[in-house]
Amino acid sequence: MAGLSPGEYRIRFVPNQFILDPAEPREMADVPVTIADRDIGDLVVTTRPAVDVVGRVVFEGGTPPNARDLEIWARSGDARAFATIVGRPVRVQPDLSFTLHEVFGPTLVRLHRFLPGWWLKRVSLGADDITDKPVNFQAGDSGRLQLVLSTRTASINGMVTDKSSQAVSGCYVTIFSADPDEWTIDATKTHMTRSTSDGHFEMRGLRAGKYLLVALPPTPGFDFYWNSRRVLPPVARLATEVNLLDGDARTIDLTLSPFPEVRK
Repeated sequence: MAGLSPGEYRIRFVPNQFILDPAEPREMADVPVTIADRDIGDLVVTTRPAVDVVGRVVFEGGTPPNARDLEIWARSGDARAFATIVGRPVRVQPDLSFTLHEVFGPTLVRLHRFLPGWWLKRVSLGADDITDKPVNFQAGDSGRLQLVLSTRTASINGMVTDKSSQAVSGCYVTIFSADPDEWTIDATKTHMTRSTSDGHFEMRGLRAGKYLLVALPPTPGFDFYWNSRRVLPPVARLATEVNLLDGDARTIDLTLSPFPEVRK
């Protein structure tokens, strides 16, 4: 590779699945690299086998009859990756187990097909909550993965006004985790909606936790979901802290904040 500008990169090695024997486990690599003002000529990339991870779905409040309609998938948790490695969605089995195949690199576990009225409450690996924290799964993690679904979630509604107490329509109302470690791509605690013509907003299906809530004017070119590490730090300084519990229905009115300067 030549002509690379200084910066932070990742080198990923993923063999072509159409060339290799499908019965053989594929080996992959994911290596962070820092490019400065000198060539790198001695880089060694070591591959390791991808792993299959067995998990289980737990329903709080009883298992619905259509539980087998659920689909689970493993997706890359690395926002800097040029090519996102995504496994194929897998169906939940009658015993509520599932198997994610050839998982490799920083990974988030997500619902691919939802059930009406049920929300993802938590993704756990043993005793650790990994819902919005990418994990490099190891072979020993199989059987320790658990997705908890619940019908009890929190909601927030309110009104957005400007400094003169006039209702503001069409602004962005954004809520996101107060923990910067959870500012990942596709974070389950990041939600955005627009205020209505009379300034009202509403958000449903929120997980319990500590959040930051803010109202901002529409600004093209900024994506809270995919560029969160860059966009959220200055936004967080303008936000209101909110603690939500399962089943909470909160009313919180907001004053429109100016959109902060975001580094390129």
